[in-house]
Amino acid sequence: MNPDGTPKEVELEMDLTCMIAQVFAFFAAGFETTSSATSCLLHELAYNQEIQKNIQKEIDEVLMKYDNRLCYEAVAEMTLLNLALKESLRMYPPLKILTRVCANQYKISQLDVTIDSGVSIIIPLHALQNDGKHFDKPEQFRPERFANNQNIKSSYVYMPFGMGPRNCIGYRLGQMQSLAGVAALLQNFSVEPSEKTRRKLKLDLGLNKKTVKDGVPLKLLSRIKLP
Repeated sequence: MNPDGTPKEVELEMDLTCMIAQVFAFFAAGFETTSSATSCLLHELAYNQEIQKNIQKEIDEVLMKYDNRLCYEAVAEMTLLNLALKESLRMYPPLKILTRVCANQYKISQLDVTIDSGVSIIIPLHALQNDGKHFDKPEQFRPERFANNQNIKSSYVYMPFGMGPRNCIGYRLGQMQSLAGVAALLQNFSVEPSEKTRRKLKLDLGLNKKTVKDGVPLKLLSRIKLP
């Protein structure tokens, strides 16, 4: 960063170690978060059967237009599924906190607090996205709150994959994988709570990455009617 706040151009040689690190970041950001996001979404749909049925109806109608092919264009048209994933990511963000470093001195006038350059900042992401000050009835699974962002009071309290030029590099990959995976599953199955399912997921608070203790057990019921 230049003294005037403009970005400073640097040259970086992509050696083998750097390339391996970038590949690892893609896999960690794009695949690890996918399984987590998919599991939490299915958990909420298991307890919200009406929402699940509406999403399945949408999936059936969209796939019919594409000769039953689960392609990128088909997934992009599944609006209800997309809203449900956003709501699930609000309730269960892949990371509980975000860490940043202040690039330039900044004063928060409302608090009369000045943050100096170089100071590390911790953003309590999970707490922000589940705070009643920012989301009405945050404990409820309500995908409709993301329709036109009508019930989101600030754009900087919903950041499951970060915000700005340093947001998660695997965000779009992980999002598309989650949508496609859930669509493929709900096309053929319905999900319900099993005898081992807990309504409230028990999150491991000791790690930054969101992990669920004892997993997310669910019951799958086939939608395919055998002859």
